[in-house]
Amino acid sequence: MSHSRLAFAAPPLPTCRPRHTPGRVLTASAVPPAGCPPPRHAAGLAAAAATAAATAAATAALSAALLFCAGGVPPAVAISGGGNDYASKEFPGADFSEGSYAGKDFSGANFRRATFAGSDLRGARFFKTILVDANFTGADLSGASIEGAILRGAKLGGAILHDTYVSDSVLDVAEVAGSDWSDVLFPLKVAERLCARADAKGVNEKTGVSTRESLMCADE
Repeated sequence: MSHSRLAFAAPPLPTCRPRHTPGRVLTASAVPPAGCPPPRHAAGLAAAAATAAATAAATAALSAALLFCAGGVPPAVAISGGGNDYASKEFPGADFSEGSYAGKDFSGANFRRATFAGSDLRGARFFKTILVDANFTGADLSGASIEGAILRGAKLGGAILHDTYVSDSVLDVAEVAGSDWSDVLFPLKVAERLCARADAKGVNEKTGVSTRESLMCADE
């Protein structure tokens, strides 16, 4: 007696090769068909991405630490312009003396005890900048803006301030002897109060204009 053998068709296995549409790049995030293991390269790509992110974070942290240990500022000669320049940054005690910073933006930054002695700051912007005890001795601030800047204790002796934009905060500076304020449009009574200072005297070494003459003091 012969026995017939029953043939059972096995269900087709899922096709695990990812479908690829011409013009598209397959990525590790592509979802494989049901029943298929994830692509072998997905875990490797994810691990590589995590390693790259961790390396970038560590590099940024190291750079910040080195900057702090160096006194919070890079050397002035190593800083170039562009973008916001120095705006809204921290430069306490930094040395910007004898440099060329014409047209640079220092707005909202902290330059407490910094020195700009002898520097070219024509057209620079110091709007609402912290300049407590900053040194501008002999600097050229022609056409610059120091409106709203905190100038308590700042030194402006021998500085050139032709057409400089100022506010009443200039009354808080520590020194004005030998400074040239020609063509500055002062707020009401500010020039008069500057004229009343004992150190409102002398002649600017570069322009040859006397401080009191530039302030249009009553005795001139």
